[in-house]
Amino acid sequence: MIAARVARCLASVAAIAAVLAAGPAPAHQESPAALRAEGYEAAQWAIASDAADALARVSARFAQGDNALGRLAEEREDLIERRDRLERELERLYASEDAEALANRTRTRAVWETTVERLRTVDADIDARFPAYSELTSPRALSITETQALLGPDEGLLLVLVNPEATYVWGISRERVEWARADNLGDAEMTAAVNRLRASLTSAGAVRGGQDVDPLLFAGPQATPFDRTTAHRLYTELVEPVESAFAGKKTLISVVTGALTALPLAVLTTATPTGSDTGTEALAATPWLIDRYALATLPSVSSLEALRCHLVDDPTQRSAGCPQRR
Repeated sequence: MIAARVARCLASVAAIAAVLAAGPAPAHQESPAALRAEGYEAAQWAIASDAADALARVSARFAQGDNALGRLAEEREDLIERRDRLERELERLYASEDAEALANRTRTRAVWETTVERLRTVDADIDARFPAYSELTSPRALSITETQALLGPDEGLLLVLVNPEATYVWGISRERVEWARADNLGDAEMTAAVNRLRASLTSAGAVRGGQDVDPLLFAGPQATPFDRTTAHRLYTELVEPVESAFAGKKTLISVVTGALTALPLAVLTTATPTGSDTGTEALAATPWLIDRYALATLPSVSSLEALRCHLVDDPTQRSAGCPQRR
């Protein structure tokens, strides 16, 4: 069920991007701004992650601090785990035609229906008694306007959705929104590029073995030099096309997917490399993305709301863009 929803969202983003790329729309079609906003929300549903869900649950418990809520939350999580396990079992049973599978379908489906019904009851109880938790444990996509309201005056947000055929990027600040499609960076190409960069980034860590000083610091050039050309390519295709939206800001918050989750964006280079990748002077003179922005990473855009509206002990410190408490 989750995989199907993600597939639909990915397809929606690709379709919206195709319409935007086709040029000016007829009068009866939605405006580019409306399509861009729709694509932004569809992208968020496509990248919903376990980490984001976990953050939502933790922030809700922190915000409420109630034993009754804790018991309901624990039961809810158990029910979700049971429901998902039963759905996988049902898929297996419906794929088989043997006698045992046929006999087990009815029993398993009955247990699934009982579990789903109890989950609905618990959700209704939580919604009535603890509305803030209900909002957080049912993460939703933030609109562009809602995202802008949660960002600080010196912050920008970079959303990167890696699709099989291309990568889609949104850049957002309080004042501006930009989007771009990287046609030559589908999932396979992105994975290959990230692996090339990680080959040199991880070689030092692999030999440390708990030592206080990395022996490679005294071993001369590494066998796998850092590929600044690839690092700059990722910058030019993922950041530069939307950078006008947050140029001059002090902090860049990123939400990324796919292979990019394994690569710190700090290592992207913001200028065409000069000199050798093994030359210490050339490396020292290289401008990096971390030189331009303080970088932060979130598992989802909705995490911005969780952190700034619910994981705040002092209500006066809540973001001005937070929704009103129910």
